[in-house]
Amino acid sequence: MASIVAIPISFAFWRWPIPTDGHERPTRGAAGSAEVQDDRVEQARRPRVLFVENRLILPTKESDPVRVAFGLMNTGNTDAVVRIWDRTYFFAVDPTDSTFAYQPAPPEEISISAIPNAIWRGELRFDFRLTKGKLVALNSGRARLFFYARAEYRDAVGTTYPLSLAEMYDATFPGNLIAPPKGIVFK
Repeated sequence: MASIVAIPISFAFWRWPIPTDGHERPTRGAAGSAEVQDDRVEQARRPRVLFVENRLILPTKESDPVRVAFGLMNTGNTDAVVRIWDRTYFFAVDPTDSTFAYQPAPPEEISISAIPNAIWRGELRFDFRLTKGKLVALNSGRARLFFYARAEYRDAVGTTYPLSLAEMYDATFPGNLIAPPKGIVFK
Protein backbone atom coordinates (compact mmCIF):
# COMPACT_ATOMS: atom_id res chain seq x y z
CA MET A 1 0.00 0.00 0.00
CA ALA A 2 1.48 3.31 -1.04
CA SER A 3 0.90 6.48 0.87
CA ILE A 4 1.76 10.08 0.30
CA VAL A 5 3.62 11.90 3.01
CA ALA A 6 3.37 15.65 3.02
CA ILE A 7 6.00 17.53 4.93
CA PRO A 8 5.33 21.21 5.56
CA ILE A 9 8.27 23.34 4.61
CA SER A 10 8.61 26.91 5.72
CA PHE A 11 11.27 29.42 4.93
CA ALA A 12 12.52 32.13 7.23
CA PHE A 13 14.26 35.14 5.82
CA TRP A 14 16.78 36.83 8.03
CA ARG A 15 17.37 40.54 7.74
CA TRP A 16 21.07 41.25 7.82
CA PRO A 17 22.21 44.81 8.35
CA ILE A 18 22.81 46.31 4.94
CA PRO A 19 24.97 49.38 4.56
CA THR A 20 22.79 52.31 3.53
CA ASP A 21 23.41 55.78 2.29
CA GLY A 22 21.98 57.22 5.48
CA HIS A 23 18.31 56.52 4.64
CA GLU A 24 16.45 53.71 6.30
CA ARG A 25 15.01 51.25 3.80
CA PRO A 26 11.54 49.90 4.46
CA THR A 27 11.51 46.22 5.35
CA ARG A 28 8.85 43.57 5.03
CA GLY A 29 7.88 41.17 7.78
CA ALA A 30 9.52 37.78 7.67
CA ALA A 31 7.64 35.18 5.65
CA GLY A 32 7.33 33.08 8.77
CA SER A 33 6.15 35.89 11.05
CA ALA A 34 3.12 35.28 13.23
CA GLU A 35 1.28 38.25 11.70
CA VAL A 36 1.62 36.92 8.14
CA GLN A 37 0.79 33.35 9.18
CA ASP A 38 -2.38 34.47 11.03
CA ASP A 39 -3.65 36.20 7.87
CA ARG A 40 -2.95 33.13 5.73
CA VAL A 41 -4.59 30.78 8.21
CA GLU A 42 -7.66 33.01 8.49
CA GLN A 43 -8.02 33.15 4.69
CA ALA A 44 -7.46 29.42 4.31
CA ARG A 45 -9.90 28.20 6.99
CA ARG A 46 -12.60 26.84 4.74
CA PRO A 47 -13.62 23.66 2.98
CA ARG A 48 -12.73 23.15 -0.68
CA VAL A 49 -14.81 20.33 -2.16
CA LEU A 50 -14.57 18.93 -5.67
CA PHE A 51 -15.89 16.00 -7.65
CA VAL A 52 -13.23 13.42 -8.54
CA GLU A 53 -13.15 10.08 -10.34
CA ASN A 54 -16.55 10.46 -12.03
CA ARG A 55 -17.44 7.49 -14.18
CA LEU A 56 -20.47 6.04 -15.92
CA ILE A 57 -21.68 2.59 -14.94
CA LEU A 58 -23.40 1.09 -17.96
CA PRO A 59 -26.26 -1.30 -17.20
CA THR A 60 -25.85 -5.01 -17.82
CA LYS A 61 -29.53 -5.24 -18.89
CA GLU A 62 -31.67 -2.65 -20.68
CA SER A 63 -34.06 -2.63 -17.72
CA ASP A 64 -31.29 -1.56 -15.30
CA PRO A 65 -30.70 2.13 -14.59
CA VAL A 66 -27.71 4.09 -15.82
CA ARG A 67 -25.56 5.18 -12.88
CA VAL A 68 -22.92 7.84 -12.41
CA ALA A 69 -20.38 6.94 -9.72
CA PHE A 70 -18.45 9.84 -8.26
CA GLY A 71 -16.04 10.75 -5.53
CA LEU A 72 -16.09 13.87 -3.38
CA MET A 73 -12.84 15.19 -1.98
CA ASN A 74 -12.44 18.00 0.54
CA THR A 75 -9.00 19.56 0.06
CA GLY A 76 -9.73 22.33 2.56
CA ASN A 77 -9.07 22.37 6.26
CA THR A 78 -12.63 22.41 7.65
CA ASP A 79 -15.53 20.00 7.29
CA ALA A 80 -18.34 20.59 4.80
CA VAL A 81 -21.83 19.43 3.96
CA VAL A 82 -22.47 18.80 0.27
CA ARG A 83 -25.95 19.26 -1.19
CA ILE A 84 -26.90 17.83 -4.61
CA TRP A 85 -30.30 18.38 -6.23
CA ASP A 86 -32.06 18.56 -9.61
CA ARG A 87 -29.97 15.70 -10.97
CA THR A 88 -30.80 15.38 -14.63
CA TYR A 89 -29.84 13.47 -17.75
CA PHE A 90 -30.49 14.51 -21.33
CA PHE A 91 -30.21 12.30 -24.41
CA ALA A 92 -29.75 14.72 -27.32
CA VAL A 93 -30.03 13.65 -30.95
CA ASP A 94 -29.84 17.20 -32.32
CA PRO A 95 -26.16 18.27 -32.40
CA THR A 96 -27.18 21.94 -32.33
CA ASP A 97 -28.85 21.61 -28.91
CA SER A 98 -26.73 23.60 -26.47
CA THR A 99 -29.09 24.59 -23.65
CA PHE A 100 -30.48 21.98 -21.30
CA ALA A 101 -32.95 22.47 -18.44
CA TYR A 102 -32.67 20.97 -14.99
CA GLN A 103 -35.44 18.59 -13.95
CA PRO A 104 -36.59 19.27 -10.39
CA ALA A 105 -35.47 16.62 -7.92
CA PRO A 106 -35.24 16.70 -4.12
CA PRO A 107 -31.89 17.49 -2.51
CA GLU A 108 -29.58 14.93 -0.96
CA GLU A 109 -26.88 15.85 1.55
CA ILE A 110 -23.61 14.24 2.62
CA SER A 111 -21.08 15.38 5.22
CA ILE A 112 -17.50 15.53 4.00
CA SER A 113 -14.73 15.71 6.58
CA ALA A 114 -11.48 17.53 5.89
CA ILE A 115 -9.20 14.49 5.82
CA PRO A 116 -6.19 14.68 3.47
CA ASN A 117 -6.51 12.43 0.40
CA ALA A 118 -9.85 10.97 1.53
CA ILE A 119 -12.52 10.38 -1.10
CA TRP A 120 -16.18 9.86 -0.25
CA ARG A 121 -17.85 7.79 -2.93
CA GLY A 122 -21.41 8.12 -4.10
CA GLU A 123 -23.67 7.13 -6.96
CA LEU A 124 -26.48 8.86 -8.83
CA ARG A 125 -29.07 6.65 -10.52
CA PHE A 126 -31.02 7.82 -13.52
CA ASP A 127 -34.17 6.31 -14.99
CA PHE A 128 -32.66 6.56 -18.47
CA ARG A 129 -32.80 3.21 -20.28
CA LEU A 130 -29.80 2.69 -22.50
CA THR A 131 -30.99 0.51 -25.37
CA LYS A 132 -28.67 -1.00 -27.98
CA GLY A 133 -29.94 1.54 -30.52
CA LYS A 134 -29.18 4.49 -28.22
CA LEU A 135 -25.73 3.12 -27.47
CA VAL A 136 -24.99 2.77 -31.21
CA ALA A 137 -26.13 6.38 -31.76
CA LEU A 138 -23.90 7.59 -28.90
CA ASN A 139 -20.85 5.65 -30.06
CA SER A 140 -21.25 6.83 -33.66
CA GLY A 141 -21.56 10.49 -32.62
CA ARG A 142 -25.18 10.84 -33.81
CA ALA A 143 -26.35 11.48 -30.23
CA ARG A 144 -25.01 12.94 -26.99
CA LEU A 145 -25.82 12.04 -23.40
CA PHE A 146 -25.40 14.56 -20.57
CA PHE A 147 -25.58 14.10 -16.80
CA TYR A 148 -25.75 17.21 -14.63
CA ALA A 149 -26.95 18.39 -11.25
CA ARG A 150 -27.02 21.49 -9.11
CA ALA A 151 -24.66 21.26 -6.18
CA GLU A 152 -23.11 23.32 -3.44
CA TYR A 153 -21.31 22.83 -0.16
CA ARG A 154 -21.40 24.76 3.09
CA ASP A 155 -19.09 25.19 6.03
CA ALA A 156 -19.88 25.07 9.74
CA VAL A 157 -20.98 28.72 9.87
CA GLY A 158 -23.36 28.31 6.92
CA THR A 159 -21.34 29.95 4.12
CA THR A 160 -22.14 28.20 0.84
CA TYR A 161 -19.84 27.63 -2.10
CA PRO A 162 -20.81 26.51 -5.63
CA LEU A 163 -20.00 23.02 -6.82
CA SER A 164 -20.61 21.84 -10.34
CA LEU A 165 -21.48 18.44 -11.73
CA ALA A 166 -21.72 18.33 -15.52
CA GLU A 167 -20.60 15.33 -17.54
CA MET A 168 -21.04 14.06 -21.09
CA TYR A 169 -20.82 10.48 -22.39
CA ASP A 170 -17.68 9.63 -24.36
CA ALA A 171 -17.03 6.02 -25.33
CA THR A 172 -13.31 6.63 -25.89
CA PHE A 173 -12.52 8.03 -22.44
CA PRO A 174 -11.90 5.77 -19.41
CA GLY A 175 -15.02 5.96 -17.26
CA ASN A 176 -17.03 7.10 -20.32
CA LEU A 177 -17.49 10.65 -18.98
CA ILE A 178 -15.87 13.93 -20.00
CA ALA A 179 -16.55 17.60 -19.37
CA PRO A 180 -19.10 19.01 -21.83
CA PRO A 181 -17.68 21.18 -24.61
CA LYS A 182 -17.73 24.97 -24.45
CA GLY A 183 -21.06 26.51 -25.28
CA ILE A 184 -23.16 23.92 -23.45
CA VAL A 185 -25.42 25.57 -20.87
CA PHE A 186 -27.38 23.92 -18.07
CA LYS A 187 -30.13 26.08 -16.57
